[in-house]
Amino acid sequence: MKVYTTIELSKGYKVWKSGFDELGPEMRAVGMSVVYVGCEADNENKVHMILQLPSMETARKFMENPEIQQKRLEAGVIPESQVIIPLVE
Repeated sequence: MKVYTTIELSKGYKVWKSGFDELGPEMRAVGMSVVYVGCEADNENKVHMILQLPSMETARKFMENPEIQQKRLEAGVIPESQVIIPLVE
């Protein structure tokens, strides 16, 4: 399944993207992949993504992992800003 998600950042896109890229092995290990990721042209603290993942349960478990949570915080993610919308084709 695919999901559209947005997050707000406190440290800007470059800092976040570096941390996000480091999560690649963990994401691949649970079957997640990136279809699209980018920030708004006039706001480097607003990220938009489309992700491919096995299920919403996979996303939930991934996001609840304390190590993943810590890495996201270090990269500047404002957790309460995240919106996840499941998509259908």
